[in-house]
Amino acid sequence: MWDREARDRAGGARARRGERGARMGLRGSDPFVEQVRLATDILAVISPFLELHKAGKRWKGRCPFHAEKTPSFFVNQENQTFYCFGCREGGDVFTFLMMMEKVTFPDALKMLAERAGIEIPRRRFPGAAEGDDRLGEAIEVAASFFSDRLRSQEGGPARDYLMRRGIDEEQIARFGLGWAPASWDALLQHARRLLPERVLLSAGLVVEGERGLYDRFRERVMIPIRTPGGRPVAFGGRLLGDGEPKYLNSPETPLYKKGAILFGLSQARDAIRAEENVLVVEGYFDVISLSTAGIGWVVGSCGTALTAEQAMLLRRYAERWVLLFDGDAAGRTAVLRALDAAVPVHPGVRVALCPKGLDPDSWVRAEGPAAVRQALSRSYTPLQYVEEHVREEGLAPEVVLSRVADLLRKITDPLVRDLWVQDAAGRFRIREARIYEAIGRAGPGTASRPQPIAPAAASPERRPMGQRERQIVAVAVASPSLAAELREACAEIPEIDSRCGDLLAWIAERYLEGIVDEAALLSSASEDPDIWRGLDFLHGETGSVAEVPVDLVPRLRALGLQRRMRDLTDRIRRAEERGEPIVSLLKEKQDLAAALRETEAPDGERKSNFP
Repeated sequence: MWDREARDRAGGARARRGERGARMGLRGSDPFVEQVRLATDILAVISPFLELHKAGKRWKGRCPFHAEKTPSFFVNQENQTFYCFGCREGGDVFTFLMMMEKVTFPDALKMLAERAGIEIPRRRFPGAAEGDDRLGEAIEVAASFFSDRLRSQEGGPARDYLMRRGIDEEQIARFGLGWAPASWDALLQHARRLLPERVLLSAGLVVEGERGLYDRFRERVMIPIRTPGGRPVAFGGRLLGDGEPKYLNSPETPLYKKGAILFGLSQARDAIRAEENVLVVEGYFDVISLSTAGIGWVVGSCGTALTAEQAMLLRRYAERWVLLFDGDAAGRTAVLRALDAAVPVHPGVRVALCPKGLDPDSWVRAEGPAAVRQALSRSYTPLQYVEEHVREEGLAPEVVLSRVADLLRKITDPLVRDLWVQDAAGRFRIREARIYEAIGRAGPGTASRPQPIAPAAASPERRPMGQRERQIVAVAVASPSLAAELREACAEIPEIDSRCGDLLAWIAERYLEGIVDEAALLSSASEDPDIWRGLDFLHGETGSVAEVPVDLVPRLRALGLQRRMRDLTDRIRRAEERGEPIVSLLKEKQDLAAALRETEAPDGERKSNFP
């Protein structure tokens, strides 16, 4: 059986090689194809797409066609071929460009001919589908038209708008920005002389209405969206005047899939390599403004949350990524969605935060690149970001566990997952066993059988107060003079049920009214049905008051100080991780430690069963 399977695999590999060789042979039979091949160096074509290192007579790097940690992608410059020992993809320079840019062979041939400066014959390529092979030409015609209109007299308002945003002529040229006139069909009238209307329609440049075809983009600053190789495939248009939508994007076409492309990557590739880092934002002008300010290693997710395909694309270019999204609630939610896509591909992704109310574009224009660079140097790990999010939102423990589990569940490497679980347990004070149970996976040293995750239960009725709260109230009922101090001490302990504080406040008010003993207090409570519902448990609790220590107030104060000490320790850790000064925090910790020593009684005096 094993021999037969091996033969089948070998036969399949031979068939694939034969099919690829047949395609390459057909290409080579065309003199024009052979001229382009001889004028092209495969190493020079592949190098802009991924980092390669010399390995003997060949060059190697991480494969751009599948996720891998150990490089298994090799380029043979002598034979002008490539091959990946991981996914077994291989071929010549045409094959690589077709796979990388997702184009047909005629398009790849045209791109390489233009790159080599070879004049393209005025003929159609045999076997090419007319709709597909001319979409790229339509986009290029539109890009040239929009660029010319920006430089014309009618593009004056758009140029003024860009200058007000700090975007100069160099950046306009670098990103190929343009202007779509207000005219109903200016592009259509220009392009129909060069291309069939059906091609313009398929490319998403015109729209068909009741009265015929008209331009999709009108009275907008036009932003070409390019492949990593620099080929325009779509547009984003920013409206200058009032109206909706403010941004209008090309529809998806055979050339353009929004979730599989990163805006600005073709312009950022060299800077990404130099920095060995890539900054990911959402908007077009976020990319352009940051690049204008000198932060050139930036790409955009085309106005959507980061997708898994975009994350795979990023993995080819840099080991370090930083997400920088808007500083509002929507931006912070977008970070969580982006982490869902990024963490499975690259757990080392980090997060930087814009100030509240700002996006990367407005932030860099208002405060300059130094402020942004400083924030990037203090970026968060995914768990650090979730910790900040949890702290700001004041989320309940059950929600925190769910958020953490959702993130950790995406870690596929068991070793990395175990390290993250340890980190999460310390940050959120959740037992590791609970985290492993929540993510549905076994912990280290146990069987790896997944555990079922219970569905979220509906919100139950409010549970009765716990034993700790009942005993505190019982002490206050027995000694109303302590109620105010007990309430003050409980206010420092968030874990104590808020109803306990309400009852202590009520008892303290009765004490000020002259009710100083238990019988009078319970008699007054019976006249207040709402409070009585809170105190009816006392019939079973007051008998245990003698077991509660007389130093209950200091004990509660000590618990509050311990809570503050834990919070302060977390603040010091977060400040150290961000490189912020901690001298004042350490002084505050010393003061807290001294206060805690004063409130804690010697061990011999602690005889209470108080929980």
